[in-house]
Amino acid sequence: MVKLNEVLAKHEITDKSAIADLEDYISKTLAAKSDNMIPKSRFDEVIEQRNQLKADLSEKDGEVNKLNKNITKLGKSEESLKTLEDENKSLKAEVLNIRHEQWKSREHYFTDEEFKEKSDKIRDDFIFPEEDQELTLEQIEKNINAFKPYEKVNYFGIEPLDPDGKKPKGIPPKEYKSPFDVFPGGR
Repeated sequence: MVKLNEVLAKHEITDKSAIADLEDYISKTLAAKSDNMIPKSRFDEVIEQRNQLKADLSEKDGEVNKLNKNITKLGKSEESLKTLEDENKSLKAEVLNIRHEQWKSREHYFTDEEFKEKSDKIRDDFIFPEEDQELTLEQIEKNINAFKPYEKVNYFGIEPLDPDGKKPKGIPPKEYKSPFDVFPGGR
C-alpha cells in the first residue's frame, strides 16, 4: 500500500506543515466516516463466522433429514410391531382355545361318576379352576402334560387320545406277558 508521504512527494509537495494538515484532515474525515464502518479485520471475522454457521446449518439440516427418515422408519416399524402384537394375541387366543378343547376332552374323567374312584386318586396332580374362572394356558399345559402318563398306561381303561384330544390313537400298545418278552435274552 502506498503511503501518503510518497504520494505527496510524487506531486512535489514537501511542506511539512501542509503534509501534517493533510494527515490531520484525512484522519478526522476517516474517523467521522468510520463511525458507520466496520474495520476490515472485524468484517473478515464476521464473514468467517457467517460461513462457519452456514456450514454448521447445512450439517444440522443433514442430521435433521436423517432423523426424519429414522422417525418415518420407526413409525413404520411401530405399525409392523402393532400388527405383529395383534397377530400374536390372536395366535395365543387360538392356541388357548385349542389347548382348552384338548383339556376338555380329558377333563370329563374327573367329573363323570364312571371314573370317580380312579380320578379321586390322581386329582391332586391337576389344577382345577375356581368357580367362575378359567384356567390359564400354562395351567392347561401342565394338566395335559400331567395327564399323558395316565393315557399311556390306559389308566381309565380307554384308548389313549391323540395329542389334539379328538380320536383314539391308531394301534393299541403291544401287550407283553412276561418281562422277558420286553428284553429278549434275559436282562
